[in-house]
Formats: sequence, structure tokens, C-alpha cells
Amino acid sequence: MDVNKYQKIVDVLKTQLTDLFKEDNRTVTEVEHAIGLCRIALQDLKNLVSSDGFGDIKEEINYFKYIKPEVSGELIFNIEYLMLVSFLPKFSVQAQLGFFQREIQRINKFFEAHKGFVLYYRTNQTYLDDKYFVRNSPSLVLNCPSYNYILDPDFSTVYDAIVSRIIAYDRLEEFLSKEIAKLSGDKIIGEGTIDNRSKWTESDVAFAELIYALVESCAIDNGKITIKKLVELFGEIMEIPSGNIYSAFRDIHSRKKDKVVFLDELQKALIRKIDEANK
Repeated sequence: MDVNKYQKIVDVLKTQLTDLFKEDNRTVTEVEHAIGLCRIALQDLKNLVSSDGFGDIKEEINYFKYIKPEVSGELIFNIEYLMLVSFLPKFSVQAQLGFFQREIQRINKFFEAHKGFVLYYRTNQTYLDDKYFVRNSPSLVLNCPSYNYILDPDFSTVYDAIVSRIIAYDRLEEFLSKEIAKLSGDKIIGEGTIDNRSKWTESDVAFAELIYALVESCAIDNGKITIKKLVELFGEIMEIPSGNIYSAFRDIHSRKKDKVVFLDELQKALIRKIDEANK
């Protein structure tokens, strides 16, 4: 089986969404269109799973841990976004602030309720993947956090729906934080609202390489700082990529070779500088 068939569906969806959302402010019509595109992509993935299946358990885990949640996460985000703008109070700034803050509280409750798995996922653990991301895994059915696994066992695993919500809620929380900052008159992290602020000009994936390297090397706060917190700190001093860093890390993880291209380039640049200084 050609695993790239699944990734091609995801890549086509990404291109379609990039073409659709040309402006930062999404219209209701655009979001409704995006929801339709995501549903089509999910159905295409489901049809492909039914017809081609997986070559081995490794392919199945990769599909349910990374590929399907990327599409499902996009779908959930757009549905949640549409609900937000539909029910947002129209006339009172204080009412809008309260609305956004309650939504953040709801998201935080989700992360708290699933904090064990969220930690497992965010730290890229793999030792339970054969239980979390393989279909028909009987050992966790009694504690299953998703009805999808019970209602559609051929296209769902115990935790792929939770990964989808993590992806969606990360983006939703970022959106809500920016809206709260706008209404409060605060500077918006990552929006370049500080005059003459520097800007990250490398790629999203390069930024993810640097952030993950700093966290995993325990170079800051003896390794106690989180990915999210470090991104926020960078956002206070420069304009940073607006993409999801966890999604960017998945792109790094999926590389067949040259896993840390940007970090390798940093090392080469520093060595060149040292050599020039020694001349």
C-alpha cells in the first residue's frame, strides 16, 4: 500500500484551505465552505482505508495519530469557530470579553480532563501507541473517551478523536487569546503590533526545530518550561509564525532523513563565523 495516498488527501485539503482563506478575517461563508472541504477529505480518507487498508501496525498508528487528526482537527476548529461567531454578543465589549473567557475556560477543562494523554501526546511518547491508535483495541474500551470508537470502529481508534480536539483547541485558544487582547487594548502576541519589532523570517518548521531543541535540551528553567510557554515568550519579543507549532513538529517527525535541517544550518553558520574570526 502506498502510504502517500493518505498524505496526498491531506495536502490537497491544505492547498484548498490556503486558497480559500486569503485574508486573516474568515467570513462565515468561507468557514462553511471549509467545513464542507474537510468533510469531503475525511470521507476520501475513510474510503481509502476501506479499500486499501494498512500494510502493518506502524502505518495504522501513523494514520490515526497524525494523518486523520490533522483533517478532523481542521474540521472541529472550523465548526467551533462558526459557533463562536454565531453566538458572540454583538453590542457589549464586556459581554464579548466574558464570552471569550468562558470559552477559554471550557478549553482548559478539556485539557485538564485529559491531562495524562495530553502530556503523552505533546511529549511525543510512543509506548502506548499500539493501544491508543490501533483499531479494535479491547484493553481500553471501558475507559474509552470517544463514542466514535464505538460507533465507527473501522475508521476510529480510542484516542484519535482526542488528538483532533487537541489540535483544534490549540488553534481555538490562540484565536480567543488574540480576540481578548484586542478587546482589552493589550498588545497581541505574534501580530507585530509593537513598532519596529523583529520578525522570524525562517519557516514555521525551522521555528519548531528551535523551540523543541531548547525545551528538550533543558537549556531554559532546567527543562521545566513548556513548548507553549516558550512560544509565548518568543512572541513577546518578535513576530513569530502564526501556524500551529505541534503540527510543524509533526512535519519534522515525518521526515525520512535530515531530521533537523535548520539546526544543522545553525551549526554550520556558527562554525563559519568561528573560522572567519580565526583568520
